[in-house]
Amino acid sequence: MMHKPKRFSGESTDWLRSYLIKAGKATEEEVAQLESVEGVDLTDAVIEKGLATDREIAEALAERLHLKYVDLDDEFQLNRDEVSLIPEATARRFCLIPLRRDGDEAVTIVTSNPLNLEAIDVVRSMTKLDVHMAVGCKRRISEIVNKCYS
Repeated sequence: MMHKPKRFSGESTDWLRSYLIKAGKATEEEVAQLESVEGVDLTDAVIEKGLATDREIAEALAERLHLKYVDLDDEFQLNRDEVSLIPEATARRFCLIPLRRDGDEAVTIVTSNPLNLEAIDVVRSMTKLDVHMAVGCKRRISEIVNKCYS
C-alpha cells in the first residue's frame, strides 16, 4: 500500500475523475469508491483496478495541461550530464527525471505529476534554471531513476 502524496496548491484529482468518467472507464460511483480508500493515491488505485493504464493517464494529463507526453520506451537513455543536474533523492521523492538541459537557461524534466508545485520549485532552486515540464509514465520514470542512479 502506497502512502497518499501530500497535495499542493493547484493539484487535484478532479481532472482524473473527469477523464475516467468522460472516457467511459469508470462511473462516478466507482471513482468515489476509489477516492474513499484512505492512504491510497487515486492514480495508483485506478491502475491497480485496471480502469486505465499508466500511459493512458499520463497522456490524458499531458493533453489536459497542454504539455508534451514523453514516451520513455525501453530504448530511452538519459545523458549523464542531465542526470547530474538532479540528485537521486529529489528524483525519487518527486518521481521525475531531467530530460535535457536547454543551454544555461532551462531544464526540461519529465514527471508523472506536473501539478506538484513543490517539485518544480525544488528543481528550479537547486539548478538555478527555469523548469519546463513534460509528462511521462510513473512506472517508467521510477525504472529509469533506479537504473541511472544505481
